[in-house]
This record gives sequence, C-alpha cells and structure tokens, in this order.
Amino acid sequence: MIIFNFIAVGELLVAALVGAAIAGILTLFGFDFTLPFLVSTMAVAAPIDILWRLANAFGDDEDANPANLILPWGGGHLFFIPMFLFGPLFGVAAYMWG
Repeated sequence: MIIFNFIAVGELLVAALVGAAIAGILTLFGFDFTLPFLVSTMAVAAPIDILWRLANAFGDDEDANPANLILPWGGGHLFFIPMFLFGPLFGVAAYMWG
C-alpha cells in the first residue's frame, strides 16, 4: 500500500524550503521561527497542489480528467489525504502552537 506519492514529497519540499526562507528572514527581525514557518508553509503548500491538480485535470494528455481535482491520485497525497488539505491543517497547528 502506498501512503504517499513523490508528487507530495516534492510539493512538501518546495513548500518547506519557501517556508524556511521566509521564517529565516523573519527571525532576523526578532520573530520566533516556528509560527512563521508553519504559516508560510501553509500558504505555499495548498496553491502548489491546486496548480498541479489543475494542470492534470485539464491538460492535453489522455489522462486528463476533471476528477483529478479531488481524487488523491490527481496530485500529491499523504495517507490518501490531498495535499491542498494540509494547508488548513498547518493553519490549525499554527493557531494551536501560537
């Protein structure tokens, strides 16, 4: 059973790198690292996955299917949860953390 795909790993790496860069810059101004990291990762992870899903749902190849917008295999997924739902989960974690 595959609980994640490599699209999700790539999306999370990009979102985490952008989040770490933003949080690193904000630490220079006296902010804590954790909360800006979670919020900026949340703000980047969801749009990356939605754009990937839109490209796969309405592309030119024979695998293009509008159902790819919501099905786990249409984009990145962890434990069969689409990656665009992890943005709100990071938001809840940031709210509970701070």
